[in-house]
Amino acid sequence: MSPTFSPIRASSAYRTLNRPSAKAIHYALRIRGSLWTWAARGVPYLIASIVGMSGLAVVLRVGIDRGASPIALNTAFRVSAGLVTLAVAMPVLDWARLPELAGEAGGLGLIAAAGFWTSGFAAINAVKHGHLGISWTILRCAMLVPALASLLYWQEVPLVPVSGLLVLRLGGIAAATLAIVLSGYDRIQRDRSQQDPRASRGSVRVWLFWVALAFVAQAVWETSVVASRQLPDEASRTFFTTTVFVAAGAVALGFNILTRMPFSKTALCWGGLAGLCSLLGSGARVWATRDLGGLVVFPVTAITVLFFVQLASVGIWRERMGRWGIAGFAAAVGGVVLLSLRT
Repeated sequence: MSPTFSPIRASSAYRTLNRPSAKAIHYALRIRGSLWTWAARGVPYLIASIVGMSGLAVVLRVGIDRGASPIALNTAFRVSAGLVTLAVAMPVLDWARLPELAGEAGGLGLIAAAGFWTSGFAAINAVKHGHLGISWTILRCAMLVPALASLLYWQEVPLVPVSGLLVLRLGGIAAATLAIVLSGYDRIQRDRSQQDPRASRGSVRVWLFWVALAFVAQAVWETSVVASRQLPDEASRTFFTTTVFVAAGAVALGFNILTRMPFSKTALCWGGLAGLCSLLGSGARVWATRDLGGLVVFPVTAITVLFFVQLASVGIWRERMGRWGIAGFAAAVGGVVLLSLRT
């Protein structure tokens, strides 16, 4: 038998629902549901990526400061990441689809691997010859290339008609470009004034070469990650990630053999730890990009990694920026914010 409708009972339920405590519970449940929905869309991967990439900069700098060779450090870095990736991927890869997966993701994975290996090697040398905070500010600004590709090629934001969101994106790209110029100028000025104890005659040219190479290679790698979003399924994305780390490890090992660079315990220790940080940071970003989009993932990771690495630069190594470097850092943060805002 269905219950008889009672006006008194209905009135009591209405008053209960409209009490402040009931409203608070109602909104809390709605917020919790929204948070769970947002978390399911890739935020855990985003957090893992931020932690890994921030730790990578610190670990590489410590390895260099303790006397590790850049070649040996990069080899231990890439080989350890490749071996861990291969061990994780072996049981989950669909080997029956290997020719199909190679056709879908192999080429993109090899392009990404070339950028991935080169960016690591160049970044280690840039940190060796220059300011950690300034070097990483420029390196993080490489995200303007995948952001531009997301805008112009994949058209995540329509170009026509012109919208407020499009203006924000273009403003963010301009600010990130300005950040690169100001940060580089600050490094040159510090070298000229000899305020930077790490600077020596001619070192700024060496630093400029390595930081420019790291920027280009990082842009290739990060744009490839955005492109991996177009892959058809999880199996192809797993194959892409595996190809990147394994191929980069193979290139690093081959380069080390050609140069006959001996390994040291320092290079093995800090390079292996860097490999784990890189695997966490770069690997998680593939899935974060899939769920959240390149225009969200790259700006958010860039601004948080910039902040944490700059804290480490000042707090651990007592490195200071000049006024141009501070302006460059502010421009980088502003650019990332503009790239992250949604109207």
